[in-house]
This record gives sequence, C-alpha cells and structure tokens, in this order.
Amino acid sequence: MVVELKAKSQVTIPAAIVKSLGLSQGDLFDVEEHDGQITFIPIVTMPMAEAQEMNERAERDRQNEQARKRFGELFDEMRQQAKEAGVQGMTLEEINEEIKAARQERAARQESAEGKEA
Repeated sequence: MVVELKAKSQVTIPAAIVKSLGLSQGDLFDVEEHDGQITFIPIVTMPMAEAQEMNERAERDRQNEQARKRFGELFDEMRQQAKEAGVQGMTLEEINEEIKAARQERAARQESAEGKEA
C-alpha cells in the first residue's frame, strides 16, 4: 500500500491495517528504521500497579510450577525407594503418619538450628 508523508511528518495508516490490528486513535507505536525501512510496532502501556501485579502473578506461577516439578521429583524418588525396600504400597493412614513424622523432624531441625544461633 502506498501512503503519503504529510505536514508535520504525519502518515495515515490504511483503514484495513488499522482494522486488522485493532488499532484506535491514541494508540502508541515504537518506530524503528532499519536498512531504509520504517517499522511501526504497536505498544501497550498500563498503570504501574497493574504491571507490578502482572509481574507478581507471573512470579507466583513460576514458583508454583517449580513446586509442582519438585513434588513430582520427590514422589518419583519415594516410589523408587519404596520399590527398592520392597514396599508394595501404603495406606492413606500410613502416608499421613509419614508426613507427620517428616514435619516433626523438620521442626526439630529448625529448633536445633535456631538454638545454635542464639
């Protein structure tokens, strides 16, 4: 498409392109020149609080994904250890007891570490 450079270096973007990209008056663009070609790249701006919230949400999602991955690794490791020990399976009660014991062990380690720091 051919467009004309007008007064004050203005260019009219053809209506078909405006429509296909969903552009509207007041939209912002990053304008670049490379090898004699001009490129208009639409940009999106948002309030700082909204951007921070999006970043925090992305970080939580990343941490949750890491936790899911680590849980899967631990589960696979436990399954392998159980297989090597000849354990065929555990009841829900046995699983809960193991979790309780692990939590107590972790709490004792934390108390011990805190006692050494004091």
